[in-house]
Amino acid sequence: MLRPPLESRPLVPPAPLAEFGSEKMIYDLRMGPQAVADGNRVIVVYQGGEGVPVGHPHVAVYDRALRRWSPGFRVGEAAGRDHHFAPILWRDGRQLWHILYNCHFSPGTHLVSRRPEDPTAWQPAPAIAPSISYPTVWTLSGGRRLLFYRVEGHLGYWVYRLSRDGGATWEAERLLLDFSYQARDEVDRWAGEYASLAVDPDGSTVHLGFCRWDERNGLHPRYRFHCELLKRYSLYYLQLDPETGRLTSSAGQNLTPPVNRRAAEACKVHDTGWELTNFPALAADGHGRV
Repeated sequence: MLRPPLESRPLVPPAPLAEFGSEKMIYDLRMGPQAVADGNRVIVVYQGGEGVPVGHPHVAVYDRALRRWSPGFRVGEAAGRDHHFAPILWRDGRQLWHILYNCHFSPGTHLVSRRPEDPTAWQPAPAIAPSISYPTVWTLSGGRRLLFYRVEGHLGYWVYRLSRDGGATWEAERLLLDFSYQARDEVDRWAGEYASLAVDPDGSTVHLGFCRWDERNGLHPRYRFHCELLKRYSLYYLQLDPETGRLTSSAGQNLTPPVNRRAAEACKVHDTGWELTNFPALAADGHGRV
């Protein structure tokens, strides 16, 4: 049935998602999904809590027909309100919901719904990996899922895992990026990276964008002040075949994982010099363009 024109629909007062959301209650594109559409519902996870600054994982459900949120309810406990602890959400091939949160230098906390389709009752689930930061789950063709995350801290490395059952179980880690791998000098030893993904509409190809992180202390050579949390430079692009693990630059050059800082020169698409940047948001149009 066609919807009436927007101007003829009755106005509905805006309704809050949550009353006690914390700072960064829904985090940026390094983590997700944090909302999943399910027929007439949208399931949302966020961090928050009443009282002292906390970031416990919560779930809320939006009814599209009624245009109404359910009361948010807490499903676990986080160590604080750090954005790393924010929850993500997916549903596996058995129609069970999964939540992963508390991810920082640890396996995080993994929950699974007690019943299919029901996001209101949860139980503990097995850990997926020993160390996870910035997890994102992507849907691929053939019912596969891809989990992308960083292992360890700023100078850690980025990997992915495939699932053949919609995210109920995961295969072994596959390496992607490690800028400090086989370091030769100070730049290499203190080089990390921040990354984000996009998936082709047909779910067959993954696009990886990233920037270089410089962990070295001291005055910034251009701006002449300390900016330890902001030292990100240049933009890089790689195309990933998730099934084979093949990595290809925009010029068609194959790279062997893990891609370190020196090898990444072949996939640099914009050199910022000492000017600061950030990891990119990517979009794939389905016609080979990113």
